[in-house]
Amino acid sequence: LSVANLVCCEDSNVAEVLGFAVGARGAVLSRVLQKSASHSPLLVVELGCGLGCTAISAAQQIAGQGGRVIACEVDGVRAAIAVNLVEWTGLTGVVDVRVGRSEQLLPWIQRQYGVGCIHVLVLNPQGVEYQEDLERAE
Repeated sequence: LSVANLVCCEDSNVAEVLGFAVGARGAVLSRVLQKSASHSPLLVVELGCGLGCTAISAAQQIAGQGGRVIACEVDGVRAAIAVNLVEWTGLTGVVDVRVGRSEQLLPWIQRQYGVGCIHVLVLNPQGVEYQEDLERAE
């Protein structure tokens, strides 16, 4: 099951709003994951995962290489939906959905995986959070 099949909608603008990794955004994600494949296992971190569709798309691409995706979402309802979608797609062994803000979760990721452990960082926050999250991740 692909991420694009999760919604019965031909309008890519609707899919983008929902956070789906389709169209141009999906192509960029695929290209970055392919170029990062030399890191094994690959660790992908998504901040602001929403419903988890980008995390699922990344997981589908790296699952066979032992990769891992950590998807972080501040909104508990969205995170719950993401957990259910991850389970529905059979990727619970690859995707870990966490509820919280980047200032809480990034230190945990470093403790678990080490400094400099993130190979691919996907940022979806709004406004000034983008710059702050990027600085924390560096």
